[in-house]
Amino acid sequence: NREAISWVQKTLKKQGAYLAEFTPPHMEVMDSWAYPGLKVVRGLGLAGGGYNNYYGLDEAANGWTAQSCLNVIFGLLELKTGGAYEEITDIPENAKLSDLVVAAAFGLTGEHMILEEALSYLTEKGLLDAAFLTHVGNWQDVPTVGHIYYLAGMIYEKAF
Repeated sequence: NREAISWVQKTLKKQGAYLAEFTPPHMEVMDSWAYPGLKVVRGLGLAGGGYNNYYGLDEAANGWTAQSCLNVIFGLLELKTGGAYEEITDIPENAKLSDLVVAAAFGLTGEHMILEEALSYLTEKGLLDAAFLTHVGNWQDVPTVGHIYYLAGMIYEKAF
């Protein structure tokens, strides 16, 4: 956070510390539409970009990746909120974006929904927004890693 770094630098200088000017690097991944979600899942230890900060946000993801990430998020939410969330066990290996959205809604509510119901629920809760929706060409498309990280991050940050 640039503001926090600036505040710490100014405070330390006022107290007599010598600090060389430091500007945090701007990594290319920070320009991705999926970065808000990535930031959350990375902070939880669920994503690692290695020394090159490569997260593969535009790469196709499979059902196991989506299911695993969402289930970990739901487990962490249980610890964070004390609520109960449903384990997702049925995202197909060749998952579509529709499978991801329906599974996320199920994990949060325990209710089996059709796509339109899941979209309505997740949008109402503020978990699906324009940033996500503008990166959906067709609900039958394969989700990217970015779709999964974005949705998982929004669920963790905003669910309850």
